[in-house]
Amino acid sequence: MKLGRVLGLLLLGLSLLWTACGGGPGMCSEGAGTGTGQNGGSGSGASSGGPGDNVCGTSTGGGGNNGGGGGGGASSASALVYYTSESSNTIQAAGLTGSVLASLSTTTPTPPVNAQMTFVNQKYLYAALGNAVEGFSLDRTTGVLTNVLGNLASYPAHGDLVTADPLGRFLFVSGTTTTINAFQINATTGTLTAAPGSPVTTRLLQIQELTVDASGSFLYASDGNTLIAIYSINPSTGALTEVTGSPVFLGVACIQADPAAEFLLATATCLGLGDPHMHVFSINTSTGLLTEISASPFATTASVFNFAVSPSGQFVYTFGYAAGSSSTVDPMEGFQMDPTTGALTAISGSPFASLPTVVNCFFDQSGALMLCSDTLRGSNLYVFAVDPKTGKPGLQATLPINTTNPIDFMYAITD
Repeated sequence: MKLGRVLGLLLLGLSLLWTACGGGPGMCSEGAGTGTGQNGGSGSGASSGGPGDNVCGTSTGGGGNNGGGGGGGASSASALVYYTSESSNTIQAAGLTGSVLASLSTTTPTPPVNAQMTFVNQKYLYAALGNAVEGFSLDRTTGVLTNVLGNLASYPAHGDLVTADPLGRFLFVSGTTTTINAFQINATTGTLTAAPGSPVTTRLLQIQELTVDASGSFLYASDGNTLIAIYSINPSTGALTEVTGSPVFLGVACIQADPAAEFLLATATCLGLGDPHMHVFSINTSTGLLTEISASPFATTASVFNFAVSPSGQFVYTFGYAAGSSSTVDPMEGFQMDPTTGALTAISGSPFASLPTVVNCFFDQSGALMLCSDTLRGSNLYVFAVDPKTGKPGLQATLPINTTNPIDFMYAITD
C-alpha cells in the first residue's frame, strides 16, 4: 500500500456518511429499518438539508443476504456517520442529535477497507479494498446500504485511491500500482463498466493522490512528491488520454481540485512534515495544464500536511504541525478563496485555537458540516458546523472512538 507513507497507514479505513431526512424538525416519518441485498446494510433515513433536519429510521432491523446488518438510525438524528477501523469487517454507524454524536447498534459487513471511500450522486458508495472495489447503493428512504457489485470484493481494481468526477459519471481507482482504472457508473444500478483503454499506465513511480476538476474534464494524479500527471476525460466513455506536456513538475505533492471553479490547490508535502504555505494553480480549461496564480504560495502559520476545501470552493481549511515540530499539531486554519482569482485570505479568528486540534476533515455536500479526526488513530471524531457567510467553524459534537486499531481519515459524505 502506498497511500500516506510518511504518516503510516493514514487512509485505511474510515468512512463517514451523512444523511438527513426531508422536512423540518419533528416532521420526520420513520423508514423501515431492514437490511436487504447481498451485504445487508446500516439503515437510516433519507437525506436533505443540514443541522436541524431529522434522520428517519428505527434502531433495529433484519439482516440481508451474507449477514447484512439491520437498518438503523435514531429518529431524532440530524446526520449519520459510518466508520470502520483497520482490519475490521464491519462498518459502524453513529447518529448526530443536536450536540450529541452517539454510536448506533447497526453495522454493515464488509471486507477490510484498505484505503478511500467516495460517495457518488448521493446514491452510491464505493470503497477501495486494495485488490478490488466494493460498491453500495443507498436507499434514501431507509438508509440501507446494499452491495451493487455482486459478492464482496467483487470487482478487480488494484488500488488504494478512489474518486469520481463531479457529475457522477465515472469512477477512478488507483494506488497500489502506477496504473489508473477508469469505470463508467451505471446511473440506475451503480454497477461499473471498465472504460475503453482502462487501466491506463502512468509515467509516475507511484500514485498518492487523485482528483478531478470542477467540470469533470481532467483527472490529476500526484506521485506524492513533485510530479503531476494530467489526463483528459472523454465525456461519453470516461476514457483517459494523457495531455501534451504531462507529467508536469510543480514541486507539490498533496492536491485537491476546487469543486466549484477551475483551480487546483496543493501543498509541498502530502501527509508528512509540511511547509507553511498553500499553493493555488489555475486550470487551463482547454488543455488541463496548470499555472500558479499571482501571490501563490500563500503563507500559513503551521507547516501544512493536509487540507480540506468546502463544496462551494469558498473556504479552505489547513491542518499542520507547529513550526519546527514533527509531532505537535497546531490549531486548524481557515481561508476564504476568491472565486475569480483563487487568492486565499485568512478567515477572521484563524487559527482557531479554541477548537480541538484535528489532522483531517471532510465536508458533507451542503458544506454545512465538517467532520474531523483528532489523531492518526482517530481517538475522537468531531462535527464542526461551518458558518456559510464567514466560514468560521464551531464544534457541534464529539464521538470518542474505542478501538485498538487505527480509525484513519477516509470519509465518504452525503447530506
